[in-house]
Order: sequence, then C-alpha cells, then structure tokens
Amino acid sequence: MAHSLQRLDDDPLREQIRGVNVYQHDSGQLPFGNIDASHFELLIADLFRHMQGTGVDWNWYDDVCRVNDGADNGVDVLLSLDQESRGIVQCKRYSSADVTMTLVRQELLALTLRGLIIDDLLPPEDHSTPFRYILAVSNNVAADVFSFFTKKNAVIKDLTNNQSKWETAARIVKSKYALLKNSSVFTGKTDAQLLAMVSDRLKAFKYTLFRQESLSPLVRRCDYVMNTYFAREQVCTVDEIHRLFQEYMPEQPELLASNYLAYRSVYTRYFNATMLYGKRLHSVLIHQRGHEALKTLDEMLTTHLPRQTGSQPSVIVFCADAFTLSDYATLNNLISSYPFPVVLQAGFGCVKGSDLNGLRESAINFPDGDTTLYPADADYQGGWCWIKEENSAPEVWLLLETTDRGSGTGHGRLSLRLSFADINLWCTLSGDFYPDTQNKHLLCEKVLVGMKDDRSGRGNLLLVSSAGPIQQNTVCRQVNLFNMLRRQSELGVVLCHAAGNPEISEALRHATGFFPLSTGDDRLFLCPKAQDFFLLRSSHIASVILTLTFDKTRNSFSLIDSFLYQRHAGQLLSLSKGIQMELDRMLSPLIPATMYPMTSAGLTALRQGILTGTIPYPENLVQYALNGTGSENNTEPDSLHYHRIALLRILKALSYLSGDVNISWQSDTSMTAHLSWEQAGGQKDGILGWDAQGMNYIQVQSRLLEWMRDGSWHPDLFVFALFEGHMPAGQNRVPLDLTRNDIVQPDEIPDSTVMPRISRRAWVVGLMDLVQNSMTSTTTADRTSFLKQIQGLKNG
Repeated sequence: MAHSLQRLDDDPLREQIRGVNVYQHDSGQLPFGNIDASHFELLIADLFRHMQGTGVDWNWYDDVCRVNDGADNGVDVLLSLDQESRGIVQCKRYSSADVTMTLVRQELLALTLRGLIIDDLLPPEDHSTPFRYILAVSNNVAADVFSFFTKKNAVIKDLTNNQSKWETAARIVKSKYALLKNSSVFTGKTDAQLLAMVSDRLKAFKYTLFRQESLSPLVRRCDYVMNTYFAREQVCTVDEIHRLFQEYMPEQPELLASNYLAYRSVYTRYFNATMLYGKRLHSVLIHQRGHEALKTLDEMLTTHLPRQTGSQPSVIVFCADAFTLSDYATLNNLISSYPFPVVLQAGFGCVKGSDLNGLRESAINFPDGDTTLYPADADYQGGWCWIKEENSAPEVWLLLETTDRGSGTGHGRLSLRLSFADINLWCTLSGDFYPDTQNKHLLCEKVLVGMKDDRSGRGNLLLVSSAGPIQQNTVCRQVNLFNMLRRQSELGVVLCHAAGNPEISEALRHATGFFPLSTGDDRLFLCPKAQDFFLLRSSHIASVILTLTFDKTRNSFSLIDSFLYQRHAGQLLSLSKGIQMELDRMLSPLIPATMYPMTSAGLTALRQGILTGTIPYPENLVQYALNGTGSENNTEPDSLHYHRIALLRILKALSYLSGDVNISWQSDTSMTAHLSWEQAGGQKDGILGWDAQGMNYIQVQSRLLEWMRDGSWHPDLFVFALFEGHMPAGQNRVPLDLTRNDIVQPDEIPDSTVMPRISRRAWVVGLMDLVQNSMTSTTTADRTSFLKQIQGLKNG
C-alpha cells in the first residue's frame, strides 16, 4: 500500500516565533540551538525559499515545503523541481550535543526505506540528476560525520568498512517506526537484506552538510530570515560608539574612523547554560608546560577539582605555549572524560599556516570560517578552547592571535566570545592582550562595544593565555586600561603567564593572577601599580583554584577561597593554603643550618608536614618552628636573642599559612604572623606571633580590643607577644566578650557560608616564655604539655 506525504501549513507556526537575541557588532555564528525545534525547521525552509535562484548552488529546485513523512511525526524540508522530488533537508536542532554517525546512519536508512513505500518522497533510482541529501544541524557534528559529508568516496568506504553498523541501524529503524514495521515490503527481511535494498541509492546521493558555521552567514544574508528569527541586542549607532570611545579613550579620537569594521570582528558562540554557580566562579590557573602541565591537568580533573568545586562549572587557563599540536589528542581525552561543565583554554605556541590547514581534518571549529586557508609559510600564535557542558561531548575551537605582528607572520581575523546565559568569556592570547605598541587597544574596544551591545547585561570575563617577555609597565598599563571599562559593565580578567620567565621583574613576580579582585589573601601578591590586581607569589606553584563571587556593588570579584598546589615527590599536593616558596625565599638566606640547627630541622619537618598533612595537631606548627624534631637543645643564655630573631622570621613566613584569617586589619610591621586551625566540630582557633616592641601589656590589650571590634571574621586567638615588662599573673584573658549583636557584621557575600562567630575572644602569652620553655624542655612531651597548658587557658 502506497503512502503520501503530508504538506504542512507554515503560517500558524510562524505566528509563534519570538526572535532570539544576538549581538549587533558581531560577525560570527547564530544561536540556532536557542530556537525551538519546530521553528528551526521552519527557519531552514524559509532560508531555502529566499536563497532559491541566487546562484548555481541554489537553482536546482523551484519549490520548498515542510512535510510529515510518517516517521513518528518527523518533519523534513522537501525540495522539488517541476513537482518532482530533488532533495530533502533533515533538520537536527540540539542545544549542545553534536550529531553522531550512529544517528546519521539511522536517518539515512529511515529515509531510503520509507522511499520504497512512499511514492513521492524520492525520485526513481535511474533519474539522471542525483538526489540531494542535506543535513542541517543547529550546532556541530562529530568528526566522523564531518568526514562522511565532506571527503571523496567517504560514503562508499563507510558502507564497506562499517557494514555491521549499517545492518544494526537498519534493524533499529525498522522496529522503531510503525510505518516500516507494518509494511509487507519488509516482512521477513534480514538486516543484511534491508541494507541491500537501499545501498545503491545511498551511494548515488549527493551529500551536503550545513553546520552552525555555514548556516550563520547564509541567514545573515537574508534580511527577512534574520529579522524574523533573531532580535539583535541593544542597537548601538555609529555616533553612540564614537561618544563611547570619547569617554573611555579620549586620547585616540581617530579610533572610530579607522577601526569601525574591526569592532565587528568578533565570533560569538552562544550557550543556554550558565557558568556561574550562585554567582560564584571557579577559576583554575596552571602555568606549567609540556608533560608537567598534562600531569597537573590530569590530577586536577580526576581529584582536586571535583573535591573543591563538586559538579559546579569551572574555567581552566594555561599559558600561551603550554603545549604543542601533538598534545591535542591527550587534552581532548582528558576533557572528554571529565563529567562536569568546564571551559579550558591553552596555547600551543607558534606554528606554521600549513599546520593550521592540516587541523581541518579534525572536528575543530575555526572562527575564521570552515573554508579559510592560511598561508603555509606564515607563523601563527595559536591555541585551543574546549567547552564541555554537562552530559555532552566537548566542542573545540581554534584560537589565533588577531594582532598583526609584521612581516612573515599571520593572524586570525575574528576574536572568540563564548556567550553563556550569565557571563561572556573572551578567549585571548598574548599579542591581543599585550599589544606590541601602546596605541593598539582593539581587544579593549571590542569588549567595550560588546558591553554596550548587550541587552542582557551579562558580565564579561577575559581568559588570557600569555608567554614570552613582558615588561612590568606593559602588564600594569593593560590592567589599568581594562579596569577603566568597569564603569560600563561587570568585568574580570584571568591571566596565566608561562612560569619561570626571567623577563618579568621581581616586583611583579609573574603575570599569573586575577583582576579586579577587591579582596585577596596572604597567599596572593597585590600588584603595586595596578588597581585590584592579585598575582600568584611563586612560579614554583603548579596550579591554583580561585573561588570567587561577584560583588555588584563594587563591580569586582571577591575571593572566597584559594587552593594552591605544588608537585612534591611526583604528586600534585595541596599546600594547605600556604606557599612553599615563601618559606624558601624568606628563611633559607636568614637561617644557615650550621648556625641554627634546631630551626633548620624544624623548618624541614614543617615543610614535610604541610605537604603530607601528617602534622598531628596544629599547635605543632609552632613547636616545629621552635624545636625541629625535638632532639636538639641549646640552653646558652646568649642564644636567646638569636632564637628570638629566628623565631620571628619563621612566624612571619608562617603567616602565609593563614587559613581563614586575613591580617590586613593591622598594617604595621609589628604584626609578624597569624595561623589558624580547625578544631573538632568546625571550631577554629588562631595563633598570632607579635613582636610588640615598645608596648606594655596594657597597650597590647588595647590593640587586641581594636581587633575584636573591627568586624572582620576571626577565630578565637592565642597571642604570643613580646612586650615590655611582665604580664600580671592570671591575666592572660583579654577582658572583653563580644556577642554577635555587638560585633560589626561583615559585608554580605551572596551565597557565602561565612558568618561571624557568636563571640570573639583572645588570650595573651609571653613570647619569651614560649621560647624559654622550648629551650629548657628536654623532651617533646614536655613541650607538648606546655602547649596543652596554654590551650587549657581557654577552657579554664
């Protein structure tokens, strides 16, 4: 029994269309995945109607209609000439997932098998003009699908090499669709026989693929289609942009006239998903290279990142020359195996144009377009960006510097912007963020225009992968330039620079960090010449996870927590929120092992304890610093002075182990250290080492009372203080209890779990008492008893 196609009425569906927002100053793809599935089918039909007769690729049909061909209400777009079928467009609209070869095989078999029982679906097999099978997808396709549609003889090879997969697909579609299952034409046919019935027709089809990249420019050429299905973002006139540049960059009035078209050279990839979790951002910086960088990424994805962030989205940034092209497969496998949402940006350094052209064999997306060929001998600075949404395969984008570096070099045409529902991520390499001349601000201008364009008011975050010589004034100049844009909209910048570059001054350490960051901690270095710019202190740190939240009132990010990691004995270990390099840098030159064997031994034990987490209880941090392993003693009175100096150096270094406590409430140099540890049940206590020279005990108490009232969040505190005179007997406790109602509340941080303590208390112990006890005690048990006695003051 023959079946007929059901032509569908488009008008009722067209009345339901509501345009999806896109950017005005943009030359990239359109968010087809944000369109309803039925509207995407109608868009394809309208596109083929408006392209009809516009060239040799569009003159082979004269009628376009949407049809229901009986495949469980599946809708296709049928293309006819003189009332005879000449081609069909199958539309696949997904918000994120790529179309797979398994799906393509099933769709082709469903079409050709239905063609045997539906008279007007396919032309006769002996027709002189090949039937066109067109696949239009809203997003992207898997690598083997791309090869199937674009490579010569790929269809014949796939039918031959994967015959069993085709036969399996034939069995699936026969049982899936009632039209096929109930037809006598296929009764009793084996899988192989079903495939044999249509294999010749499959080989004769002419195949065409339209991905998001190729559909977008076609739709933009059709004003009716563009204006029907998309609503441009906030329309920004030329005059408005001119005034915008006059406000933010008054020193360069010629910008608009010379670069107006360049501001549109932005390729936007749209996503429905969000990247912030409760306004929080998890940012991971890994500034290693090569094999070490791969090892760190592997351990970060398998162990540390899930432990610190759970299933929340994360952004991972490497430096601009972290990898080579040969590392692509390994990186892709690591990202594919990660179960949670993640964006990863990494550079592969300088490559030839011929190398880039060779990447077209893979499923990597090219912002400059699918057909762009790069001069083979030109040098390009490039990288990749992976975007993985939850429960989907990752997509990969090629990144190229868009800055012209001069003769012999090439550059990309379009900057890549990833537009999520709550934030825009700008993928950036060295030359675009650090231009070779002071007057090149093109990236800054693109971001500024993008902020003005955005009707949704999303925040903007730049991911910067850099390498090579960078002067401190260059870094600070660019940071301050982008800081100016904060008056227009939310903005943040993640910087990851290659570790160990000697070109960067000691004052800046290296350009790996985050800005604008309104609050930092002792584990980060505040750049002195750029506003709110915090950097890693040490190039020896392998990786850091920064957990931040956005504060709209300050238009900047606040640091919730940071987790630093360093390689030790072949493992990637957390530094317990401390920085090993600071201990090395501060203590090694000051405390020669031959002069202070006890302190040197203690430092060694402390380092090992921090890395391995084997310190039995946190009080031992002080004990290790004072006594080492407890096997050496020195009771010479003259050594008290030297031990006091050494102790203060150590306590200052230990301030970088501060967990939840910030010591910025007192900025003078008498503050030497602040430690914190967590007791059972989440209770936190702290240790403060204080060289309060020139102050007596009453003055020490007065300063501590200031601390107790300052409103910052602190644990209970034990203060080991060096002050003039003696402490009155039995007056270790600072005589003030502050309840929650008395304590000034901290600024609210959205979704923060940090709350002020119900009360805040402090106890004072003489520092020299601690030093003297450590020198006269003969056993570790004696010293432990002394520390426990001090701890007992709180409970006494």
